Amino acid sequence: MRPRRRIPDAVAFRFVVTASVIERLREATEALNDGDPGPFASMFAEGAEWRGMPRGHLWWKRTPS
Repeated sequence: MRPRRRIPDAVAFRFVVTASVIERLREATEALNDGDPGPFASMFAEGAEWRGMPRGHLWWKRTPS
């Protein structure tokens, strides 16, 4: 049997951070589904601006040249 290779600290750290972010996202979406947008909105950057959809589906509209 081959000895197991040690996972580098940076990789292990990224895995833990990613797992915690995924858990926060899961909790935020559950709260959002229950009608509480607070946890989800708290994950946006400080200066972010929510604009929403303009009107209708504009996927077909060409941008001006």
